[in-house]
Amino acid sequence: MAIFQQPTISFLLAAIIAIFASSLLPTSNAVDEQDIIQNLATNRHLINRTVTETQDGIVASTWSLDDNVSGWLKTHVQQMKALMESDTGTIRQWDDLFYEAFALRDFHHMNVNYTDNGVEVEQIGENDCAKAIVQAHAAVVSLFIERGQEEIRLNHEVPTECSPAVTSAVSSSSMIYKKLHVFISFGAFIATLMLIK
Repeated sequence: MAIFQQPTISFLLAAIIAIFASSLLPTSNAVDEQDIIQNLATNRHLINRTVTETQDGIVASTWSLDDNVSGWLKTHVQQMKALMESDTGTIRQWDDLFYEAFALRDFHHMNVNYTDNGVEVEQIGENDCAKAIVQAHAAVVSLFIERGQEEIRLNHEVPTECSPAVTSAVSSSSMIYKKLHVFISFGAFIATLMLIK
């Protein structure tokens, strides 16, 4: 009897492929990100925010006199900036607005100034669509603070300035990444099932 039977070799190959492929995916501390978002939503009554639309985007100031909340604000903005600046980081991909914001990440930029009690953020869009996404995102974040979980659970529409032709050309590369992520996750799932047998 051979030491390696066919199912064992198949499992090993599937596991090696899943491990290698998953190393290509962005690493993110999603649990920590979600905890901070939950903390901010729970303590939204302690958050102050002003947003000014500019010719190219927005300037927002978000702060809290509570030390924990101001720390969470700073951490959240730092995490979101890192996701936006990575080539593949994402969050809320089920939400149309957030999906397009990440798909168009190369067309808008964020400058952050950390203050004693929070953050000042300037976001600039390089074209009409990116500018509209930046402005819509700022408005939605304000609604998150105003309405909490009621708003967080909602899907948010892509601005009309973003025609399907503009977003579909850019989104096609993001869709390839999403399909790769699903394929790799499925491969890891199958490898796990084979291990259980």
